Amino acid sequence: MIRNKKQDYVLAYKQPASTTYMGWEEEGLPIGNGSLGAKVFGLIGAERIQFNEKSLWSGGPLPDNSDYQGGNLQDQHNFLAEIRQALEKRDYNRAKELAEQHLIGPQTSQYGTYLSFGDIHIEFSQQGNSLSQVTDYQRQLNISKALATTSYAYKGTRFEREAFTSFPYDLLVQRFTKEGLETLDFTIELSLTCDLASDGKYEQEKSDYKECKLDITDSHILMKGRVKDNDLRFASYLAWETDGDIRVWSDKVQISGASYANLFLAAKTDFAQNPASNYRKKLDLEQQVIDLVDTAKEKGYAQLKSRHIEDYQALFQRVQLDLEADVDASTTDDLLKNYKPQEGQALEELFFQYGRYLLISSSRDCPDALPANLQGVWNAVDNTPWNSDYHLNVNLQMNYWPAYVTNLLETVFSVINYVDDLCVYGRLAATRYAGIVSREGEENGLLVHTQATPFG
Repeated sequence: MIRNKKQDYVLAYKQPASTTYMGWEEEGLPIGNGSLGAKVFGLIGAERIQFNEKSLWSGGPLPDNSDYQGGNLQDQHNFLAEIRQALEKRDYNRAKELAEQHLIGPQTSQYGTYLSFGDIHIEFSQQGNSLSQVTDYQRQLNISKALATTSYAYKGTRFEREAFTSFPYDLLVQRFTKEGLETLDFTIELSLTCDLASDGKYEQEKSDYKECKLDITDSHILMKGRVKDNDLRFASYLAWETDGDIRVWSDKVQISGASYANLFLAAKTDFAQNPASNYRKKLDLEQQVIDLVDTAKEKGYAQLKSRHIEDYQALFQRVQLDLEADVDASTTDDLLKNYKPQEGQALEELFFQYGRYLLISSSRDCPDALPANLQGVWNAVDNTPWNSDYHLNVNLQMNYWPAYVTNLLETVFSVINYVDDLCVYGRLAATRYAGIVSREGEENGLLVHTQATPFG
């Protein structure tokens, strides 16, 4: 059931998501805490958690670059008079030609692109590996609690998985449990995501934007690396707690004979929303992610989950929409297939609240927070469409249409801070493209381009 009046809003499915790029895009279930996002696939005999950190970008300035100009060309305002003259004469082709020749940015790699971060790959034994081998398969995203779950039965044992991204503790948490005689036996692997995809065309190719090293022990996997063109540093730390036996292989960790396992992942970069520091901050990045996970482990799974739900529902439960929906669908696919405009209130209620869920999950107020980009916070590849940047003509605004009218004010704070930072190179753009000079204390011009990145 999707929901009744006393139940939560749930996206429910009877089959796993495909692990292709299109499967990631259309079927994987999104979770996020504003900065850290992930897609959960709900596989049988395996699991893939593909995760992102919203500030992991190529392009922009190097940390010590004193010549960065925000991508603005020199003195392009010299061509405005000729462009305006062409427009006044209704010679639109000439005006377009001149604008494309002189007003479009430098078209270099310094513009940058939003990069995928990593994948957690889990391989289970004694759980089957296909839908035909298990019974009562369920894959759900509870958007009233921001929880993704997968469960099924195999040879008399029921296996369950639950995942969420905590805003209060700033990390991703996943729990594996079982009911029955079979034990939890699985391997854990953490990898840097370097996939490329465009309608399946590049799915076997890899990008070369970033590099990393892994430190693997029986208690954790630490990833530390950098983006090659701008030297942006990143780190992730995956740790676990379990009652099973642990063994380390060359590139993965094996856990055997367990009745439960809890996984904790933190991921960060040294990005700072501060043009004056070339968008960098000085910190011990590895220690930061380790401390986040250690703190979470001390709290324990039950407290992490309850605090996560409490924090999320403080936003989500502010608005209720009751269209007097009469739900008669076992899965979301059934709800879509049977939708009729005159009788589709159940889908419309769910769709309304799902939009609010996605905004909460991709835009929260915290230090150095970026707004939701073209894909919110979720990205599986390094050649994402339109760089997954900030389109300021309409797309950024569309992300935040629900913010004020559905009582999600706090999600907008990251946009306000971002616009403040755009002013730095926006003043320069006004000078170079429109001939408007701002003096300190007498700012009288601001220009931002249609497309922007975290670096202006």
